[in-house]
Amino acid sequence: MRLGLLIVTFAVALCESGRHIASLKGNDTYTEELLLKRLRSEQMLSQFRFVVTSDIPLSSDYGTFPRIIGEVLDKYDVREFHLSLTQGFWRTAEWGIAPQPATPSGAQLYAWFDGDPTRLVADLFFFSSSLNIQAA
Repeated sequence: MRLGLLIVTFAVALCESGRHIASLKGNDTYTEELLLKRLRSEQMLSQFRFVVTSDIPLSSDYGTFPRIIGEVLDKYDVREFHLSLTQGFWRTAEWGIAPQPATPSGAQLYAWFDGDPTRLVADLFFFSSSLNIQAA
C-alpha cells in the first residue's frame, strides 16, 4: 500500500512539473530524475531530484518555479541553493554502497548568496528560517 501511494505521489509530481516545462524561456533548463528501488529488506529507496536554471530574475516570472520560494530567494539575495531531506540511515552491509550523492539523515541546506557580505550570517539565518529549517 505504501509503495503504491509513493509511486502515485511521484507520478503526480512528475505530471505537474511536466506541465511547466512548456513555459521555459531563453536559456532556461529543467531536468528531473526519479529513482525507485526496492531494497532486500522490503524497504524502498526513493530519490527525486530536479534542477531549474534560469537567466530570468525570479521576481519577473514564476512559470517554472513556485512564487513563494522565488520571493524568499529574492528577499535574501540567494543565487543558488541545494536542499536535501533524508529519513533513516543507509545499511551498507545489507544494501551495498549508497547511491550518490548521499546526504546525512535530516535536512541539509547549502546556499550561495549575492549582496552585502556583512549580512551573510543574518541572510542565512532568515533564509533557513523561511524554509522552516533550524540554522546550526
